[in-house]
Amino acid sequence: TGPTGATGPGSVTRVFQQTEFVPDQTDFVVAQCPAGLVASGGGFIFDDGAMQVLASYPDQNGTAWAIYVHNGAGINRFPRAYVLCVQGDAIDGTPAP
Repeated sequence: TGPTGATGPGSVTRVFQQTEFVPDQTDFVVAQCPAGLVASGGGFIFDDGAMQVLASYPDQNGTAWAIYVHNGAGINRFPRAYVLCVQGDAIDGTPAP
């Protein structure tokens, strides 16, 4: 057998952020990792096909996940962004805040 590999990321914390969108609203929803954790992935959850995702990506520090969404429905909708957070360092190599 070879040498022991690096320790994995440990537990994963999932954080959700939900925001109310009025009809025809276009805006961001951002889910933020707790202090000391970094984003390992993320995404979005909708209950209606009238919501359009225009973008979905990690923030520049690697500690949050952002979605840019348009509500094409004729009624208010509640899009949710989520981020999967693990122990680690921010993208620039410094410990996460």
